[in-house]
Amino acid sequence: MTDVEYRNSLYELSEIFKILDKSLIAKIPQGLKDIIAKEKSTNYNFKLDYSKKLSEQKLSETTELFLTTLHLKYWCNEEEKQQILNAMRENENKYQEELREQYNPDNLFKNKYNSVENNNIKEQSTTQQMQMIEYQEESILKRIINKIKSLFKK
Repeated sequence: MTDVEYRNSLYELSEIFKILDKSLIAKIPQGLKDIIAKEKSTNYNFKLDYSKKLSEQKLSETTELFLTTLHLKYWCNEEEKQQILNAMRENENKYQEELREQYNPDNLFKNKYNSVENNNIKEQSTTQQMQMIEYQEESILKRIINKIKSLFKK
């Protein structure tokens, strides 16, 4: 996350705080509110559409992460917190399983093994084709005559 993205997200948060219930904002520690007010971007142009729900707004991913963290830490009760954490664990497990399937070393080597097997099969078929060709051997007498001729040519 870049500094600009961070500051723009803080600006979006400050705009969202303007429409939130005062009881929710009171649950956020004053130090955090001060950091958001001090660090937010001063030249970012972001307007909330008051006719839409917050979930329908075009917020940056960083802002959504900040809101999720605020909700988890300050606004939800223990039961909601456990539900959210369980959902996050399930999502992480699904993601890790997808990664395992995608980058499983066994699967990576299967493709390599298959290509090696294919090469072996091609080599065997060429060998078999070569074996089908029959060479006629020269008789011993013909070999001796050829050898003597080669000696005289030198």
